Amino acid sequence: MIGGDLPGRVGGVDVAKKNRMIPVFFLIASAANIGLDFLLVPTYGMYAAAWTHVAGFAILAVTVYSETTVSPDPRPPAQNRSHERTNAWT
Repeated sequence: MIGGDLPGRVGGVDVAKKNRMIPVFFLIASAANIGLDFLLVPTYGMYAAAWTHVAGFAILAVTVYSETTVSPDPRPPAQNRSHERTNAWT
């Protein structure tokens, strides 16, 4: 095991059961990369290819991060019970 996690997991995505969107995010990033390649590589060459690759990974990172972030508790502070300890055995 690598880092105490099972192989094939992507951070907290598998834990949060939000892994259905991962292939969609890869398709979005790949489409952006290919589109930018067709647009910029004929003019700017290999440097454009490198930067479009970076842009594709940035799009992938932003989309995965936006899907996997935990939103705060929407209840008012008086009803927010996140500070209380719960006993899993009771």
